[in-house]
Amino acid sequence: MRTAPLLVVVLCWILVCLRVAPATEAAHVSNREIVIDAFERWVEGTGTPFEFLADDATWTILGPTPTAGTYSLKRLREEILSPFQARLATPLVPVVRAIHADGDTVIVLFEGTARLVDGERYVNSYAWFFRFERGQVRAVTAVLDLTAFDRVVGRTPRTGS
Repeated sequence: MRTAPLLVVVLCWILVCLRVAPATEAAHVSNREIVIDAFERWVEGTGTPFEFLADDATWTILGPTPTAGTYSLKRLREEILSPFQARLATPLVPVVRAIHADGDTVIVLFEGTARLVDGERYVNSYAWFFRFERGQVRAVTAVLDLTAFDRVVGRTPRTGS
């Protein structure tokens, strides 16, 4: 008769685990869907992945050049994105290779291409790691060929913009 209470405890524990797992997986699917939607809108030219970042999110660029570092969104826009975009004749267009969700992190592997103001073509491979917290991205870690990126930023920007 002592096994009956133990059996009840075990069964309750299993039921709790079964209920928690789908909810946790649903959150990951939801975060993944947010990223998929943002990248689809970016490809269409109707949005960017920066739209779903929390106002206080940080963006860390890994690599061996002075561009590497951790930025607030304001600093990222001013010091990295604006100088880069000033050298583009066409918007950077992503081609997504894979999107994975792991815990609170969604990882996007993609290649970006654009035409530069001097007529050259820019191509780079990226892996962005979006860390979600309560439905918003709080931190992003970006991995890319920083040497290729920095070469573009070192070019003469377009004038009259």
